[in-house]
Amino acid sequence: MRWRAVLPLSALLMIDNNGGATHGPCVGKPWLLTSPPSARVLSFPTLGFRSSGDFPLSLTRHNLGLFGALAIIGLRLTIGFHFFSEGLDKLLNPRPFTAPFLSAAKGPFAPLLRSYVWDADGLVRLGYTGPGSKGMSVKPTEKHWDEYTRRAITHYGFDEQQKKRAADILKRYQRDLRQFARDYREDIAEYFRGVERRNQQLATRSIQQVDSLRGQSETWQSELRKKGAPLLAQVDSLWVGLERDLYALVKSSKSPASREKLAIGTLQPYVIDAGTIDRIVPWFDLFVGLSLIAGLLTRVGAVLGAAFLAMVAVSQFPGATGAIPTWPQWIEMFALLSLAAVNAGQYGGLDFLVRAARAKCCPSKRQS
Repeated sequence: MRWRAVLPLSALLMIDNNGGATHGPCVGKPWLLTSPPSARVLSFPTLGFRSSGDFPLSLTRHNLGLFGALAIIGLRLTIGFHFFSEGLDKLLNPRPFTAPFLSAAKGPFAPLLRSYVWDADGLVRLGYTGPGSKGMSVKPTEKHWDEYTRRAITHYGFDEQQKKRAADILKRYQRDLRQFARDYREDIAEYFRGVERRNQQLATRSIQQVDSLRGQSETWQSELRKKGAPLLAQVDSLWVGLERDLYALVKSSKSPASREKLAIGTLQPYVIDAGTIDRIVPWFDLFVGLSLIAGLLTRVGAVLGAAFLAMVAVSQFPGATGAIPTWPQWIEMFALLSLAAVNAGQYGGLDFLVRAARAKCCPSKRQS
């Protein structure tokens, strides 16, 4: 005989030490199925568990008890309000939070997480053209600004006078950009060399394998960020300034579309980068929070929330050099998995009503 591929655990819970069924349709019958006669059947204590049909190993409310049910409800609501408040705060007070978080990742997943930060080293914004670059190439930025200005003129519905002022603003910012590239030519070239050396060092396997060398590598990267931060701050101020000054011309425009601010965008944008994640996470937090608060689609919300917290936790991998403790994220992650395991929406949540309505209108074959 062949072994059956999967034995339902709920069936194993109905087997006694002698191989007979303790309850169910196989009462008093030896548990033969398709197992070989020499197979030893193990029995497990029920521990208050029973098969609930659609959700195996779910706890029944009767076995859980009043105190347990109240504890599950309290845990579900507490975590739900936490996610909801985080999402609401991000929507009401928008600010970049993903890029700093991903840039500070530590451990084996750090390279993957940092790859979602657009232009993390600032090489694109500083006009890096490849190994041996001796300064900033301003042509890509000037081309992008030209295209953005043309789109802004159309989007805002500028008249002739506003078009002329927009062209003057563009020329002024392009002139400032070229002046910046000349004034900081040596500093930019030195920064490029530092990034190239850092990349070569990170590619060396010995640095990743020795703890002391990993710590030294983190120090080098910290020093490199300090050198690049002032340069990137000036370049970013030019990008933001051009977008702001062109939008300032909108006040006198009569076009209905003129009130919608047109984003300047980025050079070489990613499909999914830190900016995209900044826009998704607030709505994600709200969904998880409302799901837990209402007790609707609780398992879906709990599993998604646990996956999100797992990503946060491994970004500061335990034991990695320079990693900060993430115990709160680990604790909340396992709490969410516990809520998913017991289907917490069945306790004081809408999932209970949905399941009751489904059982009434669409009874299973076993119930019928």
